[in-house]
Amino acid sequence: MKEKIKGFIYGCVVTSLITGSVAYAANPTSIEVYFKDLKYKIDGLDKTPSEGQGFIYEGTTYVPLRFIGESLGKNVEWDGDTETIWVGKREGRFTGLTSLKYARTDGEVWTDEKPGTIEIAGTKYKNGIRAMVKNSSSSDGKASIDYNLNGNYKRLTALVGMDDASRNVKALGIIKVIGDGKELKVISKLIGGDNPINVDVDVTGVLKLQIVFEVDYDKNYNWAEILWVDFLEPKLFE
Repeated sequence: MKEKIKGFIYGCVVTSLITGSVAYAANPTSIEVYFKDLKYKIDGLDKTPSEGQGFIYEGTTYVPLRFIGESLGKNVEWDGDTETIWVGKREGRFTGLTSLKYARTDGEVWTDEKPGTIEIAGTKYKNGIRAMVKNSSSSDGKASIDYNLNGNYKRLTALVGMDDASRNVKALGIIKVIGDGKELKVISKLIGGDNPINVDVDVTGVLKLQIVFEVDYDKNYNWAEILWVDFLEPKLFE
């Protein structure tokens, strides 16, 4: 027999969506649900929640998030201060680099692309810094963007790579992370069509951060080629 639960406070329950769309309420909302004796198989193995049960609401199946996460070998944590659910590695609090107001740019650099329009190796990304670089009479094959960090951060992470707009060019891309005039990280030989590379840089005490985008040409490359190089999902950790 189904156990009918009334006055269930949806806003206080952490669940994981299995199928269908998410039902969301900005404020706590009372709903009426029916718990069901659901069976779970994770990678072919039978699994049973140690606490809590799944239920179906308006055609969508919900199950305890902690049960699913830990069954897949992922730690699940709840941060009450920020009302954030962490599944797997917990990064800590961070500030998106592109949410800061940049100090200056030199060359063709953009931070205001529409979310999901920056693409590397067929994957679209929410935000980032996109630069166009080329070698010509009016350009030295370089572009850059500066931020005033004022020593407030310790770590910078990002994904870097050649934008799909340049996936067929022969020239290679270079990205340099510079702190207070000193090279902190150089990522070279970026090739169109390759997956992005993870970057993790110590920026402890850095007052001024500069991201430099360059083109790496040799005699076999077409000097008229234009490269689009991306610095994606950049995060600053305190």
